[in-house]
Amino acid sequence: PHESLLMRYAAADIEMIKRNISPKKKIHIWGFSYGSMLAQTYALLFPQSIDKLFLGGAFSSASDFSQAQRDYVDLVVESSIGRDNYNNFISLYPEYKDRFLDYTVNEMYDYTGRVVRIPETLESLIVYIQTGQTDQIGNLLAENESYILPWMMRSISCTEIFDYNSLPNNEYTLFGGLFRACKEFKGITEYFNYTDLLVNLPMDTFIFGGKYDHVTPAKAMKKMSQKIPNNFLYIDEHIGHGLSPKIDCFISFMDSFFDEGLESDLEGIKHSDACTKTPELD
Repeated sequence: PHESLLMRYAAADIEMIKRNISPKKKIHIWGFSYGSMLAQTYALLFPQSIDKLFLGGAFSSASDFSQAQRDYVDLVVESSIGRDNYNNFISLYPEYKDRFLDYTVNEMYDYTGRVVRIPETLESLIVYIQTGQTDQIGNLLAENESYILPWMMRSISCTEIFDYNSLPNNEYTLFGGLFRACKEFKGITEYFNYTDLLVNLPMDTFIFGGKYDHVTPAKAMKKMSQKIPNNFLYIDEHIGHGLSPKIDCFISFMDSFFDEGLESDLEGIKHSDACTKTPELD
């Protein structure tokens, strides 16, 4: 049953495992994306079990994800292709707007995708349209698919995270197509909201995010930092919802944080070459 997949039951499973493998010692917890929500659940329910908490690509309420949905177009436009280019494109070719935005979603996870491939694809798309080579557009933009997430993923997302009722009508919605079937969970949703509960977290917490994260926005992580009593926040200036372009920076932070690193040590890593350098293009 879908109830068995709720985060509080998954957190209870983690605690059962913890009691078997480490009955006396506290443990470190790291969670990224959905894992960060699960990690928050575990930390709030079993704070006595955790030494340190590391959250990557995080937000603390379903409403943060709904806001990310509404902000997606502005983020991709302002961080990748420019407002003037986008406005000119949709004014001339509005019928291709949604297909182009669908294409950008996966590219926004990747640094090269955001800064190189999205602008280049838009430029090529306009050339194909203007020159009548519409048969080439399929090579650039995949057709919208009526894809439905597997039931387990759909249950987890639709029950606690994705509030499909809050999405605007007649506007482009990030992941809106994937969650079209959320209506089957009508009446049994329990959208999570931990924001005001975060003040109760007693453990040291690290929050790692990207300035251009389109799934778990940086402003949501900044809000979390204002609530958690003992935390260190790092928002990378280059990445989005992923770690690969700055994996050395991430690992340095994690190693230091979990190895009793002082705040001065974390500040040093923050200003190191691993964290400040511009990622290399793929």
